[in-house]
Amino acid sequence: MAFILLLLAITTAIWAVATLPRMTPLVMGISAICLGAIFGFDFFNVKVGPLPLTLDRAFWGILGATVLIQTLRRKSQRLLFLSPIDFFLVAFVLVLIASTFLHAWQRSNNLPMARLLFFQLIPISFFWIGRYTRFEEKELVYFGAVGLVFGVYLALTGIAEKNGWHGLVFPQYIINHEDLEFFGRARGPFINPVGNGIVQIFCLGCACLLWKYVTPTVRYVLAGLMGLICIGVFCTMTRSVWLGLCLSAAITVWVCFPKASRGALISSTAVASILFIFVLGPYLNQFKRDEYVTAEEMSRSAGLRPMLFSVAYEMTREKPFFGHGYGQYKKVAGPYHRLGNTDKPIQQVRPYLQHNVFLAYLAELGLIGLGLAVTVFGCFLYRSWVLINDQRLRTGHRLLCLCAFLLTFNMIINGLLHDVSLIVVVGSLYFYTNGLAYAVGDQLQVELSKSSHSRQTNGAL
Repeated sequence: MAFILLLLAITTAIWAVATLPRMTPLVMGISAICLGAIFGFDFFNVKVGPLPLTLDRAFWGILGATVLIQTLRRKSQRLLFLSPIDFFLVAFVLVLIASTFLHAWQRSNNLPMARLLFFQLIPISFFWIGRYTRFEEKELVYFGAVGLVFGVYLALTGIAEKNGWHGLVFPQYIINHEDLEFFGRARGPFINPVGNGIVQIFCLGCACLLWKYVTPTVRYVLAGLMGLICIGVFCTMTRSVWLGLCLSAAITVWVCFPKASRGALISSTAVASILFIFVLGPYLNQFKRDEYVTAEEMSRSAGLRPMLFSVAYEMTREKPFFGHGYGQYKKVAGPYHRLGNTDKPIQQVRPYLQHNVFLAYLAELGLIGLGLAVTVFGCFLYRSWVLINDQRLRTGHRLLCLCAFLLTFNMIINGLLHDVSLIVVVGSLYFYTNGLAYAVGDQLQVELSKSSHSRQTNGAL
């Protein structure tokens, strides 16, 4: 193992030297997130003060400092861009902080505070890191390349996990992790097939971004790698991820292909839906996917979600506006498993967290926290969609916004069936990519302002 780590360190150093001239803040950002996913807490951590130091947190600090220095050195442009999303995010952060520290934040070895820091505050900070990253269109080639390579890694690792080829899985903590939930599916370094699938769909978006810049011959290779990533998505054995992939493909065709192909897309979608409902539908709830879960147990799992909804509903009835406190669900939800206007045995779901990110926010943060979270999702979708269709933007920038749209879309689709806010690193990628989309819009605003000023100057002359 030591020899393998030595070879890995040497290889990393060689690649670092080779790519250092191209290591712009944009490339540093996507690289920090991808490397942080692989070499996170489970790979390496050391106790430094009250919080453990990990490589992904070190990457975050270096990246944040780099972007801050870059922003302060920029003298010819505005240092600060503000829009409604900034106020919504700040309000959401304040609600999270207040909800955490006004309740039992020290319970279970400071679990609520740890969740606040590592699953909310650090990921949200990536939005502003992305937003204040300035980049040229040519840098998007390296951005897309890093995303594609990461997607291929996740796909190969997922295929190895699914087929039991554990010797090919790297890092080994993926299969040696104490948490055996989802074992036997493509969990990847996230130890979660949902997060793994969401990120792989984002990586497919990066491949679409690269498509514009490569030669026709290279596109054959690119198409093969995209097919490999699709296999990796299949190996997650997660129906919401599969649905997200299909809908993402349809959105990509709608956006990127000629308008004449949209009719074919609609008819193909109709045929595929019919086949899905009548041919594959009966089997989608009766297959084995986890190593330690039978097909019968998997079939019964779908019935848990209405019961979890009943628990969240009862919790919200008692504290509708501010909720029961962030990170407090497992502590306070117990009595609500005996309530509810239902004859279903909701005691069965007592060991589970909420399987819906919106219901989780509703129970813990109330209607105020949920409203802010939904507003942020809506702002991200609206902003990226508007930029995708803005013909004044360069094609590469529009495809980057497509990556942001697909990522947000899949966070919502999967969030309806899973609490996607508790998947390590995925939140960071989600906020960072949307921050980049806002950066594209900010840069367009600067260019339009300069153009308008230049016309006014020429007119005065």
